[in-house]
Amino acid sequence: TKGGRPEFMRMLDFIKKQKEKIAVVADTVDRFQRSFREMPILLDLLDKDQAEFHFVKEGNVLTKDSNSMEKAMWGIGVVMAQSYTDQLSDNVKRSVKHKIANGEWPGPAPLGYLNSIDTLTGKKTIILDPERHYLVKRVFEEYATGAYSLAELGRKAKDWGLRTRKGKVVSHQSLHDLIQKPFYYGMMFIRGEFHPHVYEPLISKELFDACEAVRTGRGRTQAASETKYPFI
Repeated sequence: TKGGRPEFMRMLDFIKKQKEKIAVVADTVDRFQRSFREMPILLDLLDKDQAEFHFVKEGNVLTKDSNSMEKAMWGIGVVMAQSYTDQLSDNVKRSVKHKIANGEWPGPAPLGYLNSIDTLTGKKTIILDPERHYLVKRVFEEYATGAYSLAELGRKAKDWGLRTRKGKVVSHQSLHDLIQKPFYYGMMFIRGEFHPHVYEPLISKELFDACEAVRTGRGRTQAASETKYPFI
């Protein structure tokens, strides 16, 4: 239902290259199409007598000589398939909206947290990552001093052993994104709006604000330009 359907297009390219007419057999129309996007290509193959389409359950065979009723049955099948796709999309959007309203994060947990299952309710939840959360908190604490650039902090985090869940070193860009995530103090920022979440905060709002002050240049200390020396 999404993307350019590369295998489907590869099938159509195969048909175009053949010297004889090819019959494409599908169980139903909605196994073949989920929208009208491919219609111009398919109609062109029919008009040039390069292909014919067999839909088994509908008992409909489309050829160059198909009448208006047979083509209408095909069109109705595509409409129903498109409607099904749209309903799936609507259901997903409703589900996400419901989760956000309940303070639930609708995606992978940020670094320092883990997606988990609540043993009491059996529902999906997010918990502190026992291996990384204290290192992520340390990133905020060190950055808030104003003594380190993100590049320097990245090198320190590497020495501390902070890694992604895939075992990779946390990149400069990832650190830049990390210190701007309100999730760590208890808020979700989704589609331009803030929503409180139900999970355990990793840091305080005050610490987050202190990091923001440093990031925007309002809280950097004089020692920040002398970070080659130990900062007391």
